[in-house]
Amino acid sequence: PSPEQLRNMLARALEVNRDAVDGVFCEAGEEVPLSKNDALSEGHRTARALSIGGDLIAGVDGGMPAQDLLQRGLRLADNQTAFGVRLTTALRHAVGYLGSVKHVHRPLLMSDQVTYFKDPVTWSILPETNLTGTEINGGTPLPIELMLDLGDNIWLLGVVDDGVLKMVKVRVAGSEISEWLGTRSDKHYDPSCAV
Repeated sequence: PSPEQLRNMLARALEVNRDAVDGVFCEAGEEVPLSKNDALSEGHRTARALSIGGDLIAGVDGGMPAQDLLQRGLRLADNQTAFGVRLTTALRHAVGYLGSVKHVHRPLLMSDQVTYFKDPVTWSILPETNLTGTEINGGTPLPIELMLDLGDNIWLLGVVDDGVLKMVKVRVAGSEISEWLGTRSDKHYDPSCAV
C-alpha cells in the first residue's frame, strides 16, 4: 500500500485520529515460501515479506494518552483482538494476500516524549460496571455480578439474566478501552459458578 493508504489503515485499525499516525513506511522484503495450502489457493509458491511501521503521536487533538496508544499498538499483531483484525483485513484488501503479522520489535515509548509510564499497566474493573447489549436484559444494562481476573488485564465478567448465566471475556487496555474476546451463556450452569 502507499504511505497514505497505510496511514489510513493504521489510524482505522487503532481507532485514532489520522494525525496520530505519522512517518509510516512499507518496505518489500525477501520472498518467503507459502504453506502447501496457501500456495494452492494463491496460485504461487512464494510471497514477499513486508515490513510496515511508523510513529504514533499521543494526545493529538485531545486524543488518547501515550499509555493507551501504546497498548493499542501492542495489539496490532494479534489477530485475536479487534485492532489486529482491522489491520489484517485492511492489509489483505490492499496487498491481496496476507499470511501472518508479527512485531519485529514491540512498540516503544520515547522517554523524552512521555512524562509518566508504568510498565506493565494493570487495569481493574470498577464495581459500578454494567454489561450491556441486545442480549442482556432486553437491551437494558445490568450491573456486573461476577468478576474474575484472569491476569494480563483479561477479565471474565458475568451476570445472571432471567436465570441464564451470561459472561464476556475482555481485555482492558485503558481507562475506557476494552477489547471483546468472547461471549458465553449457559442456561444450565452450576450455581457455584454464579457466586
